[in-house]
Amino acid sequence: MTGTCRGRAVTADCDTSDIRPFGALLLGHIGDLVGRKYTFIITITCMGLGTFLIGLLPSFATAGIIAPILLIALRLLQGLALGGR
Repeated sequence: MTGTCRGRAVTADCDTSDIRPFGALLLGHIGDLVGRKYTFIITITCMGLGTFLIGLLPSFATAGIIAPILLIALRLLQGLALGGR
């Protein structure tokens, strides 16, 4: 499914295009301060960590409402990292 979260409820299947500009601003600033190599390492680590933790998420039946909330938070972390690349 493609689309953005604008104008509809935030769901786990929405893409992260709304958070990407913030990642570009934040990590672009860090890149200007400490260098592109360090910033690239941060983005790769955030993307890899987010993906790994999504794989470890429990199901809704096991964890209840916290499972989709964590999924959305981790997808936002991935979007932040993707905007900073």
